[in-house]
Amino acid sequence: MYTMWSVVDQRQQVEESVRAVLSDLKVAASAAGSRFTLRVFVERCKSLQLGWHSGQEFDLRVFLEKLTALDGEVSFASLVAVFKACGINTTVEEYKLLIGSIAGESYEAGLEVFKKFVPFIRQWGVEWNMWIVWSLLDEKEENEETMLQFLSQVSKFGPSAKFDLLDFVERCESLQSSWHANTFNIQVFVGRLSSIEGEVTFEKLTDVFNASGIRTASEEYRQLISALGGDFHNGMAVFQEWVKLIRLWGAEWFLRTSSTFFEKYEESKEAIEEYEKLLANRDQRPDLRSFVWACEAHNPAFEFSIFLVSLVSFKGELDEAALRNILIENGIDAPEDSYVALVGLLCGGGDSASSLSNVMEWVEVIRRCGVQFYVYVMAMRWRWDASGVDKRVALNAFLARIQFRYSVSVFDISKFVRAARKIKAGWNIRSFISDLVLIRGQFTVDKAVDLFKATGLFLSPDAAKDLLFELCGNRENGVAVLEEWAGVLRFITIDEALEGVVIDDPPQIVEPKKESWFTRAVRAVGEGAQAVGSTALQAG
Repeated sequence: MYTMWSVVDQRQQVEESVRAVLSDLKVAASAAGSRFTLRVFVERCKSLQLGWHSGQEFDLRVFLEKLTALDGEVSFASLVAVFKACGINTTVEEYKLLIGSIAGESYEAGLEVFKKFVPFIRQWGVEWNMWIVWSLLDEKEENEETMLQFLSQVSKFGPSAKFDLLDFVERCESLQSSWHANTFNIQVFVGRLSSIEGEVTFEKLTDVFNASGIRTASEEYRQLISALGGDFHNGMAVFQEWVKLIRLWGAEWFLRTSSTFFEKYEESKEAIEEYEKLLANRDQRPDLRSFVWACEAHNPAFEFSIFLVSLVSFKGELDEAALRNILIENGIDAPEDSYVALVGLLCGGGDSASSLSNVMEWVEVIRRCGVQFYVYVMAMRWRWDASGVDKRVALNAFLARIQFRYSVSVFDISKFVRAARKIKAGWNIRSFISDLVLIRGQFTVDKAVDLFKATGLFLSPDAAKDLLFELCGNRENGVAVLEEWAGVLRFITIDEALEGVVIDDPPQIVEPKKESWFTRAVRAVGEGAQAVGSTALQAG
């Protein structure tokens, strides 16, 4: 009995240790710009060993035993010796790829991970090795969240930027068959994408298309690229993001994950659209975006996803009291009139019974999609949809968010303008706002520098941060605040954005004003200045 309990106690210690080392391994990988990918490593060992016909199957237990027996510092040479002892005989380059496969295909990161992993399994001894590794393998990879974050990033390039993999593959297959080329191979295509080094260029993508069975005219390549971004320039930016994703997670991971992910993603969108049509037929239209904004304005710590988890986890009959309790649990303890207004936004009108019925139907839709999918799908739809926006609620939520998320104690446009005019007399905040809403992709300090340059302020990155400090009182988070502000400015006019702001605008010039290079560039790369971003501010 004592032995049994000592084993149980030791297992609990190992479990705690595994959780700690998993965090360390992830940190080691991320420090080198990568991630911990043990499952990919194990699969690669099997495939590589079999490919060399060594006459023996890869044995994970033997591999771990030999790792545990390593003396001294873990190095490339010592790991190669272990691989060879396990039947993996290959080239130096392949060994480096194998080591890198444990850290998102990065050899340097993989070596750092092994330097932490080997001492850990050595600490517990060979009897716990397999249990430890299977515990690490069973650790759920955040596949769905990673793919959703990627789609969210893509959506920042404009309302027409949509990463529809199925549509893209169908276009490629249609094009290749019309030219009687080899069959388009998505596996080869993704593998070739992952091997692109440096910046993604049109020439490099042309080579990838060629290698994947598509040999066609330059214009048709441009059309394929444009299909992902709405236009060629944004399409190139989307491809850059796609390549970054594959470099980090690996071509194998992307192909394995995308087969099920995009099916669920499309099913989620269809479920949401069906529910909205149903409500429209009843002439009931909930305003979820305004509901979220109103909750954020009331409590900046409010998280829509956590609220939805509370809602879908609720057991029993959902009545008015239960709904109010869920809101209170999520930090929304509002007065009666505010509560009624919130419920009205959430339910879309109608009497009390029909309103609660709407909410219960809505909860079933969320359960079908999953909270994570639902939140991301809605956020991407809301990013560019200006219809029905309550501008005052949007502004109040913005001010509450930046105060909570970015430690912003003040948002002072007047002070910002005065500081800018000390650098350049007559600096025009209206031109700045007009160009700000045209930025596409991830906001960066470099984009802020280009934005200031477009309005006549030639600043270094540090000087740009200093100027943003005058806007929000936080130097390090100034760019993030600028991105949040741009999101709100898409929904309101410049006059509304500057309402109550005390600034002395320069006198209006009657004669036509020459367009800046920034505005001309925006016009050149899109189908309208409001639909696409400028060349200088596009994500590389």
